[in-house]
Amino acid sequence: MQIGMKFIIYNGGDFQMGHQQQPIFCDPQQIVRDFYTPRVVPVIHPVEIVNRQNIVNVPRHIPQVVQRNVVVDPGYPGPGQCDFCHGPKGPGWFF
Repeated sequence: MQIGMKFIIYNGGDFQMGHQQQPIFCDPQQIVRDFYTPRVVPVIHPVEIVNRQNIVNVPRHIPQVVQRNVVVDPGYPGPGQCDFCHGPKGPGWFF
């Protein structure tokens, strides 16, 4: 170690700089160097899947056909109401 132009030599127990002196030891200073090592820790997150089936009403129009036979009777013709005798062409049009 160099101080100014003189050299200090440490010989295991004393310094030499022309005469002997006892070294003074200070409390040690800590230098902390942190190192990190990863460790896997399982963390479980439960997940619940709910499958829902929703019923939706959709109208389906189905025609219901009812068939009936109707007889239309014009009634019995009275005198002078015969279309057969007095048709669109007058009396005797069928001859």
